Amino acid sequence: PVPIGSDSVLTQSITTVDGVTLSYLDRVISFEFAALNYVAPAKNQYKYMLEGFDEQWVATTSARPFATYTNLDPGDYVFRVIGANNDGLWNEAGAAIRLTITPAWWQTWWFYALSVAAVVGVFGFIYWAKASQLKAAKGAAAAVRESEEKYRVLFESFPLGITVSDHNGNIVESNAIAAKLLGVSKSEHEQRAIDSQEWQIIQSDGTPMPPEAFASVIALREQRRVENVEMGIVKAGGEITWLSVTAASLPLQQYGVVISYADITQQKLAEARIHWQGILLDAVGQAVIATDLAGTVVYFNRAAEELYGWSKAEAVGQNIMAVTVPAISQAQAAAIMAELNQGHTWSGELLVQRHDGVMFPAMVYDAPVLDESGQLIGIVGISADITERKRTEAELRLHSEILEHMSEGVQLTRISDGKITYVNPTFARMFGYEPDELVGQHVSILNAPGGPGAVATAAEIARTMNETGNWQGEIQNVRKDGSTFWCFATVTPFAHPQVGQIGISVHQDITRRKQIEAEHVRQERLG
Repeated sequence: PVPIGSDSVLTQSITTVDGVTLSYLDRVISFEFAALNYVAPAKNQYKYMLEGFDEQWVATTSARPFATYTNLDPGDYVFRVIGANNDGLWNEAGAAIRLTITPAWWQTWWFYALSVAAVVGVFGFIYWAKASQLKAAKGAAAAVRESEEKYRVLFESFPLGITVSDHNGNIVESNAIAAKLLGVSKSEHEQRAIDSQEWQIIQSDGTPMPPEAFASVIALREQRRVENVEMGIVKAGGEITWLSVTAASLPLQQYGVVISYADITQQKLAEARIHWQGILLDAVGQAVIATDLAGTVVYFNRAAEELYGWSKAEAVGQNIMAVTVPAISQAQAAAIMAELNQGHTWSGELLVQRHDGVMFPAMVYDAPVLDESGQLIGIVGISADITERKRTEAELRLHSEILEHMSEGVQLTRISDGKITYVNPTFARMFGYEPDELVGQHVSILNAPGGPGAVATAAEIARTMNETGNWQGEIQNVRKDGSTFWCFATVTPFAHPQVGQIGISVHQDITRRKQIEAEHVRQERLG
């Protein structure tokens, strides 16, 4: 019975408590119960059930008024019991008490290593004790049976799968966890050898693992400990359970090795997801860098290595300011980090630098990283070198400035429909228009009346460009106010990627020259 006290699981009578909390170390639990019937107590009957474990009521009599449970999984249960008197009348209300089994604290690799060492030690001790006690007097038989029971409880309740072989590699013993992890029954398991062909085992890369590479086979062959070998057990239906296996030789006569294995399937799945995500991020053509809230780099993809000149090993663990931000951009970068640490996103141009100190402009997109509960845990940024784009923009601005300030008039006309798509300020002033008034108009609006006509002029220009690549000549035009004037024009075709075939016309006003020529002809005739 469990005593009542401050250092006991019961601080008051069990009839007054709501529940009992036990440690995972309490492997054997018994409940005793009694029905208050003094007429024929020997004929009392009982039914009990542990909700969360039993699927139906378990019947018993007054000869066995107790229930025992072993190796309960951590969790919450309710133990219920009802009774009936000698007349078979049942008390349906019965009695109940909540039971909580707290989980184990072990889940670490060092515990597994210590556990294997403990198992080997326990095996050595118990088998040694068993052999010694068998040679002892008959009075020691009870002690032997007690030791065997303790060993059996430890063996069956151990959190790792355990298999024991003889010196030939034949499996002689295994626990319940082993059957679950390996996907075979205890009887089938113990009919195999550690290197049996029935085992379908794969390596971390998915290829079949040969028996000579099994941890157990190596340990038996070389009489040494083999630790933390990863292998996948392929079960019926193709399901794979990933195990971390440790095997050690047993220094006992007739015994070979003891093998322990822990389920690492979830760990392997998580590693596979992380690996796949890494492949995807490496396939992105832009640099991807992730930091924690302090700015320490925790991820650096392949494109980031190429862009910034740092290897992943060099960059991870350093502050992002030291890896990508030159002194000239430190203040701007600090302001950006402060904004990101408040959960905001940021995008824009930032002057950054490579490992060799060369600076270049980058387009940067930064965003906060949140965990499943919505808490900010880091920053991820995508950046791309925009040096060429900036150079192109500068060239375009220069070309635009040149066009805007040329003394010649420049006009672009779409050849397919004769519509004007651009004129520079000089051209607009030459014809007396604002630039917006001409864009979208048909080019014939510029042809002086009484000349060869827009259709004939366009046909002549197109024919000459087809033959020589451009057209040059004098053409009479008309201004917005109706006055006419002469231009010397050069027309060159150009294939624009968005607009299509374009005619580029450069016009020089030659009205004054034409007037001088006409006056010279007139004077010659008079002379």
